[in-house]
Amino acid sequence: MSAGDYRAAATAPRKESAQDAIRRECREELGLTFTGGVEVLDQLTTSLEGKRDHLTIFRGTASSAEFQRNREVAEARWTPLDYSRLPGGRLVSRWADKAIASHRVSRGVDRDGERDRQREP
Repeated sequence: MSAGDYRAAATAPRKESAQDAIRRECREELGLTFTGGVEVLDQLTTSLEGKRDHLTIFRGTASSAEFQRNREVAEARWTPLDYSRLPGGRLVSRWADKAIASHRVSRGVDRDGERDRQREP
């Protein structure tokens, strides 16, 4: 999720939390709502496209698997953490890789889906 709108407002008195911005952006751009809370896993800044973007990687449970992209979203899809259902030849963005890695770290799961033995009590 691009947090540009959230960050732009951050210089003014804070009106919207990161979680509220996530909920708003997902509703506006994908028609998604969440059944519970959303958890911020990581925040990044990039200038790869010639502009400075703030990205927020988060986890939440959507209330439905259906989404409706608006004109700002070129492509969106659900995928298992191992990308096993992506069409052949599809490239995966570094941001998708980063999001999945952040999710795994927060859950104590390695790349093969195994629990990290060092984190277990």
